[in-house]
Amino acid sequence: LDCTLCSCTDRGDKLVCNKKDGPGSVVPPSDKRDNDNSAPKKCSGAETMKGAKAVMDFSECAKMDDIGVMVIDFDQSNFGQLDQFETCAHEYAQKDKHGGHTALGCMQILLNAMTNPVAPDNDKNPPLEAISALAKDLYQNAESFCDCAKKSSDNCPLCPSFM
Repeated sequence: LDCTLCSCTDRGDKLVCNKKDGPGSVVPPSDKRDNDNSAPKKCSGAETMKGAKAVMDFSECAKMDDIGVMVIDFDQSNFGQLDQFETCAHEYAQKDKHGGHTALGCMQILLNAMTNPVAPDNDKNPPLEAISALAKDLYQNAESFCDCAKKSSDNCPLCPSFM
């Protein structure tokens, strides 16, 4: 959902994006309240149900079930060229002079990921078929994928379990 929260929407509040260590990383919420009592509250039962439904809806519209069966050992930092594409896209969007990247260069990484999902020297046993399938879906169906992610993100409650 990084795409939705940090790139695909025109939301004014990018606090979540600015607090991330890097693309795909998740900063755990602090249980400590700050002086102005603005730390996120725990999810209520209703919020948990609403968030779970948003996650399931995203899984369905983004065809994650089809891809999920290909991933046996999930490691969010082991998605080969998709990790490189994500880094390129974030740097292009957020850094001065696009971090030295071009939009076409980032898209080339995504295109390459469809047929060569990882570098030949990657010995981490990445989910090759899942990487190729995700890259193909992002490259060929970017608009519907982003629309799906935005809708699901809009339906997620703003509590720690879904941030």
